[in-house]
Amino acid sequence: MRWFPLLALTLGLGGCISFNVVRFRENAPIAREQLDGLEPGRSRLEDALELLGAPQIIWPTLNGRLVMAYAWQDRMDWGLSVSYSLDWFAQASASWDAEDSAIQGAVLIFSPDLELRSVEIGQLRSLLPIPPDQDPALRALSNTPR
Repeated sequence: MRWFPLLALTLGLGGCISFNVVRFRENAPIAREQLDGLEPGRSRLEDALELLGAPQIIWPTLNGRLVMAYAWQDRMDWGLSVSYSLDWFAQASASWDAEDSAIQGAVLIFSPDLELRSVEIGQLRSLLPIPPDQDPALRALSNTPR
């Protein structure tokens, strides 16, 4: 047990432990109350644009519908990393991050005559009408740098 302080001192001189916390915010979230002003079957594209402003992405679908997506992020990530120099030429390190990459959003779908058909709010990836990897515009949105 007398060797423990010496071992701790030796390991401490050649090692490093770091902890990081990052807060990331992008775009203002759209509240459910804002979307309550839009009624599927009654509201039109111009009503949505007036109420919510310009979306991050807008694209037509193959069946003539128009899809608009509003996206935002407000998250806190944290991580831990440990490194230790074994000698001048070798070192060992390990790290772990608790990152939540879920992008929140609202998706509005309009009929070919630009009448609102549906409004959804939640995790953007689960709201998209087609998989992001099948549409270049959606792929760009889902691969937004973190």
